[in-house]
This record gives sequence, C-alpha cells and structure tokens, in this order.
Amino acid sequence: MLRNLVFWVVALSLAVGVGAPRRAHAADELAVTFGVVRALGVDRGVIWFQFGDQRRMLVPRKGAPHPRAIVAALKDSQKTNRSIFVSYDPNSRQFDAERRVTFVVRRLTYDGRAIEGAPAPNLAEPRSTREAAARAVARSVALKDLGRFEEALGAIRGALGSGQLEPRLHEAALRNQAVVTAELAYALGPESRVKADELLVESLHSIQAALIHSPGDRGLVLGMASALTSLGAYDDALGIYETVVKADPDQAYWPTLNMVVIQRLLGRPDQALATLDALVEQYGPQDGMPFHYHRGWTLSELGRHEEAIAEFTVGLESQPDYQWALSKRACAAASLGRHRAALADQERAVKLGEETVAASPGRRAFAFNLERAKAARETLRAAVEKGETATINGLCRGYWPADEEPRARSPLLPQDAIPPPGGSRPA
Repeated sequence: MLRNLVFWVVALSLAVGVGAPRRAHAADELAVTFGVVRALGVDRGVIWFQFGDQRRMLVPRKGAPHPRAIVAALKDSQKTNRSIFVSYDPNSRQFDAERRVTFVVRRLTYDGRAIEGAPAPNLAEPRSTREAAARAVARSVALKDLGRFEEALGAIRGALGSGQLEPRLHEAALRNQAVVTAELAYALGPESRVKADELLVESLHSIQAALIHSPGDRGLVLGMASALTSLGAYDDALGIYETVVKADPDQAYWPTLNMVVIQRLLGRPDQALATLDALVEQYGPQDGMPFHYHRGWTLSELGRHEEAIAEFTVGLESQPDYQWALSKRACAAASLGRHRAALADQERAVKLGEETVAASPGRRAFAFNLERAKAARETLRAAVEKGETATINGLCRGYWPADEEPRARSPLLPQDAIPPPGGSRPA
C-alpha cells in the first residue's frame, strides 16, 4: 500500500540515440504497463499517449483496426483518472524527434474491454555499437515491465560498461538502474534484508552518480530520500524532504505526503495529521486521490473511522479504480461494524488487485498483497453470512512487511555516505 504511492519514479528521459531496433520475433513476449493517461495526441497518423513517465506509447492509425475506439478509451482515462492497461512490443523501441523512447502498442484493455492496437513492426538490426548500447537502455524499460529485473539490470550495466553512451543517455541509464535495483530490493522482502540493502545502496549510488550530470535535479533528490527511507535512514529522508519544500514551496505536495508516510510508519499519526493540516493551511484545499488517501489512512490510525471513510470517498471520486483506497475504506467500515459496505469495497479491491498482478509479473509483493486481500474478503464474507455486527479490526494489517513495519538503519549505510540534497558527490 505504501509502495503504490510513495515509491519514487524518476522519469526515464532517453535523451539521445537514433536508429531502428532489431527485428522482433512473432513469439516475443509482450510487455504490459498501466496507468492514467496524462498526455494524448495524434501526429502524422500516429496516436500517441503518455502516463507519468517520459516514454511515449504509439499506435499507428493505419495499422490499428479500431483507432476511434482507442482514442475514445484514452480520452476517457484522461478525463476520469481510471487506469488503462497497455500491452506493447518490447523490441519496438525507437527514439522520436524529441529523443524520447517510444514503444508500439499491440493491445489496450480498458473497462474490461480489449482493443487491438498495431501489428508488430518490421525492425532492423542496430547499425553501430552506440545504437546497440542506446537500445539496451531502452529495452531495460520493457524488461522491467516484464518483471525480468535481473535481465533489465544486466542490460543497463552492459550499456554503462560499454563506454558508448552519450552523456544524457548515460544519465538516463543511471536513473533506470536506480529504479530497477530498488524494484529488486523491494521484491526480496525483509527475509533477505542483507541482499536487499546491498541493492538499495546500489540504487542510492546510481542516484548520486546521476546527480553529477544534473546537480540538484528534483526527481533525483526525491529518489535519494525514498532510497534512504527504504534503508531505515528516516531522519535523513525527512531532512531531504524538508529541504526540498523550503527550496521550492510551490512543489510541496509530494515531499509533504512522503513525510506523512514516514511519520505514520514511525507510529506518529498525530504528527502526520498535523503535517497534512499544515499543507492545507498554507496552500488551501488539496485535490486528488493521494492527499485524501493519506489523510484517510492517518485518520484510521487515530481511530477516526467515520472521517476516514469520508476522505477515501472523496479520493475515489477522482480515481475510482484505486485498489488501496477501496481496501482502506473497507477496513474503516468494518471497524464500525458495517460489514456489507466493507465487503462491497473489498470485492472491488480484490478484482483490481487481480488485474494488477496479471499486468505485473515478477512483483512478488503484489501477489502477496492480493492473497492477503482475498483473506480479508473471506473474513468479511463470513461475517455477512453469519449476520454478525461486531466490529472487525486489523483487516488492513498483514500486507507486505516492507510497507508496514519500521526498520533499523541499515549497517551498510555509513553516516557520511549521504551528500546534501543538491550535491553531486558520487558514492
């Protein structure tokens, strides 16, 4: 649950490189990603769209059997903040005129309906070692979506070690390496803490190295704070978030929510609520799921379940398919003895969880959380069938431990290994 909102995503800006990728084979596995459409357009007969990152997904209108249905689904996702699932050809990566990595969409799934995209493109072999290195970085994005994290990391390391990456693409590779190593660490879980911490330290080092190219880059600085949080360096992470907010008060939203997560994780829900209230006092009412979700979660921790339900309900108006808001609202309702309402929310949460797991191979935590969500559903079903009205507590416990339990600071993280937020010193 924590993971779905605060795991940092440093935008992968593939800034250089041209040329066509290698020929795709018919048997190649399609990669899947999903999200809410944030940008959309049609340019020279090609439908393009983006989620939150910098890559572009393309659908040539000429090759798509139902281009109008595709545009309609994309527009609806953009309007309603509902997620759309995209299956794409991992070998179709190219670079557009603005040097963004692009992929060709083979299929979209929205509101339970599958819409065919474009056929597999005929692609050529790379023409130089520089092109091959650039494409390896681009392909690592697809490998990550396929859940093949070790392969993704190998592709990035190979590209970085080739000496063929131009500066901006070298930085992009470092950013993606930081994301992939953090993904691997998260998948290992607390029972493999030493190995997970080694990966998290590598993620932190990748961020520090990327800061050499872009000193003070806000996304990288926030990524550093997230890595430090995962390593148990909570005070260091809070210090970075506070520094970011002071440096750019108009961009306080996400750093503030990340501070709230740490405060709540450390068992300080009163402080977390005060932090949220201060955000509203300084900037006025806050919109969108993230704010209402975290406020609802914090109120639930304080036992103020009625208010929590109201917050989750407002958040779901802007993002009706957010699984964890439904699950959290179910927990709050169950804590008030409203088992039928809780069960309705939990049923929807499980369905959305099943869709997420199907689209996210290799994410062990997602599968773990789905099984826990199903167990919570069965508890509610039994209560409804028996007609019990007693309150049920603890339904929102027992999920992936890395999301729920504070930890000690990693011994692999020396105190002097952390540069100032705007610093550029490599590890």
